[in-house]
Amino acid sequence: MMSQKRSGKVRSHNSGLLRFGWLLIAALAGSTAHARTCPAGLVPVAPDARYTIAEPIAGQRVVTDRETGLIWKQCPQGLSGASCASGTRSTLNWSAALGAANAESFAGASDWRLPTALELRTLVETACFSPTINETVFPANGAGAYWTSTPQANPGLAASWVQDFEQGSVGATTRDTLFAVRLVRGGRSIDNFDAADDYTPNAFSFTAQTGVPQTSVRTSNAISVAGIDTVTGIGISGATGSQYRINGGGWTGLPGTVVNGDSIEVRHTSAATGTTATTTTLGIGGVSADFTSTTVPDTSDLSLTLTDSPDPVVVGGVLSYGLTVTNAGPNAILASQTFSISASLPAGLTGCSYTPSVGTFNVGTIAPGSTGTGTWTGVALAGAGGTASLAIACTVTASAAASLSHSATVLPPAGIADPDCSGAPVTAPEQHGDRQHRGEPAATDPG
Repeated sequence: MMSQKRSGKVRSHNSGLLRFGWLLIAALAGSTAHARTCPAGLVPVAPDARYTIAEPIAGQRVVTDRETGLIWKQCPQGLSGASCASGTRSTLNWSAALGAANAESFAGASDWRLPTALELRTLVETACFSPTINETVFPANGAGAYWTSTPQANPGLAASWVQDFEQGSVGATTRDTLFAVRLVRGGRSIDNFDAADDYTPNAFSFTAQTGVPQTSVRTSNAISVAGIDTVTGIGISGATGSQYRINGGGWTGLPGTVVNGDSIEVRHTSAATGTTATTTTLGIGGVSADFTSTTVPDTSDLSLTLTDSPDPVVVGGVLSYGLTVTNAGPNAILASQTFSISASLPAGLTGCSYTPSVGTFNVGTIAPGSTGTGTWTGVALAGAGGTASLAIACTVTASAAASLSHSATVLPPAGIADPDCSGAPVTAPEQHGDRQHRGEPAATDPG
C-alpha cells in the first residue's frame, strides 16, 4: 500500500522567525484566556491526522508528531488523564523546568527534555488563536506561555525564550519568571524544520519478499528520501519489533527525522507459520509504504496405510476398511486445518458408515462404485509421528464382484507442502477384500 505525495506546499508558521528577534516579554504568563477562534478560510497546519496518540503505560499518553518525529507528553507538566483534567498545571522558573525534565520517567522513558524554541514552535496552529494549538490532541494546554530550553542570546541578560499560545508569538524573559512546561523526547535535530517548506516526500515503495524462511529477520531494499527541502518526521508501525535505520546506522523503532537524500531500510521478523504475511509500514512526512514478507509453506510428510477385514467376506456381511494417516513432520497439522481423503470404493457395497478416531469426517462425494473426496477437520497431527484413523464399514451385496479392491489418497491441508510428492497426492497401495458368494469357495486373494 502506498500513499501519494500531495501537490504544492503547505504554508504555515516560519520557524526562521526566531532570526528576527522579538521584544523581551516579561508578562506572558498572565495572558487572558479566550474561547478558541479559527477564522474561516485558513488551512490548519496541525490537523489531527498529523499526530498519533499512544499509551505505552496505562494512563500515560504520548503524542508523536508525524511531521517532525518528536514525541510529546500529551498533558502539560502537572496534569494527567485522558483529557488532562487531573491535577494542576505546573508553573516553574526556567531552572526548575530543566530539572523537572531531567527527573521525568513518564511512559517508561528517561530521556525527556525541555523543548528548544524551534521544537515547541512546531506545535503552533496558525489557523487558530487563543490557543494556537490543536486542542483535540493537546487538551488543557491553555493560551499562556511555555518555557523552551533555548537561552536568549544576550550575555548581559539571564533570559530564555518562551512560546505563547495566545497569539502564537515568541518572546524572551528572565529565567525567574514562572511559566508552564511541556516536555518532549526523540527526534533528530529539527533546527532546519520549516513548515513553509515542502516536508512531504515523493512516493516510495518496498519490494515484497515471498518464500522466506519462517521466524527469520527480513531486511527491505533501501529507499531514498526525495522531494523535500526541510527536515521531516519518520516513524514505523505494523509487525511487533519492526525497525528502520537511516544511512546504514543503528536500528530503531522510535520516531525520528530525515532529510532529503537519506537512505532508509526497514526490517522485521517473518511469521512463525507457513504461507503467512508479515507487514511493516514506514511513514515519512505523511507518505507511507508497506514492506511485506511471506513465509514458505509448512512441510508435513504424510503417509496413508489401508487394511481390510474380513478376508474372505460373505454376501450380507460387513466389509471394513481401516485408513491410517501418519505425519512424519517436521510441521504439525493443526486442528483448525482441513485435509482430504480421496477414496475409491468397489461397487456392490451399501450402507457405508465413516467413523474417524478424532475430529469430523465429511463423506463428500465418496460412494461405492466411484472415486470421491471427503474432508477431515478437527485433527491435530503432531509433527513427529502423529496419527489418526478412519474406519469405513459397508455391507456386501449379491451384486459385488468376486474380488473387491479399494484405494485411497491423502491430500495435505492448503498451505502445507509434502516433500515426498512435491505437492502431489500420497496414495496407499490397493487392498483386497474377497467375498464368498452363494456358497462358492473363496477366490484367491490377488493382493
